[in-house]
Amino acid sequence: VQDMDSKKPFGPQRMFGKCVERRMINAGMLARCDPDWIAIAPPLITTFQQADEMIEIVVQCVAAELQGRT
Repeated sequence: VQDMDSKKPFGPQRMFGKCVERRMINAGMLARCDPDWIAIAPPLITTFQQADEMIEIVVQCVAAELQGRT
């Protein structure tokens, strides 16, 4: 959502999920993304360290997109 307090969503032209997907691919992580959502599906044999790394990439990419960084 664009505004956490009002729960206002991003407009359809923003394509937030796809923009984050591009950043995640550049960071070496694959995910399924739509303009409105982001989904990750790690393998069942994922270690805690790998899971932590995946979440860190997601958090960094979402934060970078929200801040408009390149």
